[in-house]
Amino acid sequence: MRVALVGNDGNNNYRLCKWMREAGTDAHLYLLRQETGPRSLPEQVDVALASDRQGYPSWIHLYDDRLGRPSLILPSRTARRIERDFDAVVTSGPAALIAVNQFRAAPIVHLTSGSEVNVYPLLLFKPRVGPLMRAASFMMRRALRRVHKATAAFRPVVDALTALGLQDKIAVWPFPEDVEGNVHRVDADLKRRLDAQYAGYDRVFLWLSRLEFREPDSPHYKGPERFLAALKRVIVQDGANVRAVIGNHGTDAEPFLRRIEDEGLADHVDLVPHLPYWKLLTYLSMDRAAAFDELAAKRDELSGMSREALSVGCVLVRNIDREHVAACYGGDCPVLSARDTEMCYDAMTRLLAMGDEELAALQHRHRAWARQYLHYTHLVPKFMELLREAVEASGRGPG
Repeated sequence: MRVALVGNDGNNNYRLCKWMREAGTDAHLYLLRQETGPRSLPEQVDVALASDRQGYPSWIHLYDDRLGRPSLILPSRTARRIERDFDAVVTSGPAALIAVNQFRAAPIVHLTSGSEVNVYPLLLFKPRVGPLMRAASFMMRRALRRVHKATAAFRPVVDALTALGLQDKIAVWPFPEDVEGNVHRVDADLKRRLDAQYAGYDRVFLWLSRLEFREPDSPHYKGPERFLAALKRVIVQDGANVRAVIGNHGTDAEPFLRRIEDEGLADHVDLVPHLPYWKLLTYLSMDRAAAFDELAAKRDELSGMSREALSVGCVLVRNIDREHVAACYGGDCPVLSARDTEMCYDAMTRLLAMGDEELAALQHRHRAWARQYLHYTHLVPKFMELLREAVEASGRGPG
């Protein structure tokens, strides 16, 4: 089977394309002009890749610059060529979902990132939505009706597709990680420097997800203010010898930094920019670190940063529905559960009470679970079954 992966939001399609090729599928990645952020460039995953046309392997195709139209999601002639040369198409992210409308007959599976399914398509009839977003919402709705399946591994996506009357499009498939490869992506020199830098602290608490906290009902809400309130308690109330490392990115970054100052915690916090993939993995690999993520009742699945933490054996604290995660991946995920300030504080005090051997044992449990249930070799074959089903349903048959 020949498969074209269109779009690369969060580098999901790049990684999936690599894994499919490793398994013997002739898979090619088509990058989109709109996706140029730090999480959507292949070299952010594999630093050996150059950022020009000559540096990418032949199976990565850049957008067609000759057209000179930045607003064009996918040229129609590129879509025609893909339909002619490939048996199935995988789209990933908002831009690629809109690009679905450029295809006429190709069997398509959409690899859901999140908001392009559970947020934007629902905005069409909302008040105070601008014309561009309303148009995008319409195109995404139309595209979701066109795809064979859209992957879903957390409830907001299932709820959105159900609300749109598209229950038949739901395919439960959780995104995997390169558990073995991510360990090798950790920069050994930087890890040594970080471990030395933070050796004087009993624990290092990481918040490296986006800073989104001003709208608790928003699907983008992550709860970093709950992390900060718990951090203040262990530092001011308990006198704990801890350091926090916080990623300085997200739509609420500026007000959050003001809150750090207002709470008198600036001397206990190190700020880092939005980290490239290899550097994020390195921070998550620190000996004394624990990562906090998604402290919100509605966010109980394993999102990207959580999977990345698990892949390198970082102790993870977040809200989690263990039954749901077990149904998607398998096994008893060892994540420490927290969804509010009190639970976050309890997790911090528990981690501070651990000796080095107990912490190392918990890190080992995280890594062992990831190796057994999260690694891509367990999950990519299931995705290939989904693609074969899409091809069969289209009546085209593999070429």
